[in-house]
Amino acid sequence: MNMESLITNGFFPKKKHSIGLDIGTSFIKSAQLKQEEGAFYLTKVKIIDLEKDKEPARILKELFSASEAKNSKIVTLLDSPYSMIKRAVVPMMPDNELKEAVSLEAKNYFPFSIEDSLVDFEVTGDILENGVKKKEILVGVCPHKAIEEHLGFLDRLGIRPRMVVSSALAMFNLLKFKKFKENLSVAAIDIGKSLSDLIIIRDGKFMFNRKVPLAGDDFTRALTSALSTASGKIELSYSEAQRIKNEYGIPEKINSELVENKISNAQLHSLLMAPLEKLANEIGRSFDFYREETGGAKVDKLILFGGSASLKGLDKFLAKELAIEVEVYNSWEGIQVSKEPSEDHEISSVAIAVGCGINKAEGINFLPFRIREDLKRLMERAALKAGLSAAITILVLTFMGLRLSAANLDKKINALKSELSFLNTRFGEAKERNLINDALSREPYWEDVFKEIGNCIPNEICLTQMNAQSGILTLKGVITSTDDQPDAFSGFIRKLEAGIFRNIKFSATAREAGQKEFEVQMQFE
Repeated sequence: MNMESLITNGFFPKKKHSIGLDIGTSFIKSAQLKQEEGAFYLTKVKIIDLEKDKEPARILKELFSASEAKNSKIVTLLDSPYSMIKRAVVPMMPDNELKEAVSLEAKNYFPFSIEDSLVDFEVTGDILENGVKKKEILVGVCPHKAIEEHLGFLDRLGIRPRMVVSSALAMFNLLKFKKFKENLSVAAIDIGKSLSDLIIIRDGKFMFNRKVPLAGDDFTRALTSALSTASGKIELSYSEAQRIKNEYGIPEKINSELVENKISNAQLHSLLMAPLEKLANEIGRSFDFYREETGGAKVDKLILFGGSASLKGLDKFLAKELAIEVEVYNSWEGIQVSKEPSEDHEISSVAIAVGCGINKAEGINFLPFRIREDLKRLMERAALKAGLSAAITILVLTFMGLRLSAANLDKKINALKSELSFLNTRFGEAKERNLINDALSREPYWEDVFKEIGNCIPNEICLTQMNAQSGILTLKGVITSTDDQPDAFSGFIRKLEAGIFRNIKFSATAREAGQKEFEVQMQFE
């Protein structure tokens, strides 16, 4: 395995961690995700109530001081009344010319001055327009002042984001995972405390973006208006209005029943109607603008995001006023969710933070270019250090592995030497046995020889000497028979030839005292 694959597969696994941070006026919401093999996993959610939590800065510092957070890509949400995303179609041109062209033409894309704004863009693809191939781009703007204030606040907390995006982009990131029917135009609105952001997508493409000048705080402030009751003039405090709004929402029944002995259902409904109707009118105007830009396309569905999206009865009210399907975003399509973040929080309230966390690195980024370059150099140095550290680690592990291999090899050599010595000893013994066996194999089986000779010797013959040399057996003896007896010696020779002996040769000597000496030579099998 080479160093590159070791670094990719061993030291730096294919997991990318990111944190989406939504800093609002009432809540700070954080969503931690990990990306593995193209899939997103939501692992942690943290919501800080700026009214209840006494030390939100300390909580954030602790949250982002963890080692996992330090190694994560931090993407923060920045919304301003003058931050917006616009879809545009431009002629085909090289990237360097495109950047210059966007800088010059961006002022014509937006209905307000962008003179003191950061402009960034991304290419979303190529399209055919009247048979001519062109580039489709998204252009984003955000005031420099708003960016500086946002980064200053983060700097005091020790947070350095890699990207700064708008809620329009966060919603777009989430909706790309949802499955819609083809050619269906879907609108989404993030209703925050002080600002609402609306987008429209079609076939997975970003088509339209507009700021809606009405938000959740307008509902709360509407409830603080002075009222005349039977018991006199009454006026809810801001905190009372906020609590009643969150708990009761838009009353289903309009009657004189009192809510917390303060305000009747009819009065609650009456006070909320003004901002609700204004919200519906602004959303309808946005649909009209979209219809004009697209040559008559209508919006088929509206999805609600943000804390105020959970206002009871809001979805039903807007569905009736706009005559379209309305739903509160309540499912993580395409995102795996662990039990921890999904138990205690409304999905719609933390969705924008999650949408920030899954933002792609090459998308529109409101982080100033100089900071991006600084971060790029910092990341390159960190990558270089990490690469050098990994290389050194690999070399150390390789050296340790070689030493371990050498030690194991020495052990194997010593073991083989011992085995060889043992085999040599055994082989020497075997060799000696083979030599002895070989020598013995050339000797006759003397017991059989003696038995055979003993069976062949008649009574008239007496052996006086026996000698064996070079495979030849020599017998000497005397014949004690008389002339009138059968020739005992001839019978003896015949018996020897019929047995295990061959090539028998014999000779006789002169008689002495009635005895005849003889000598027989023969070979044995």
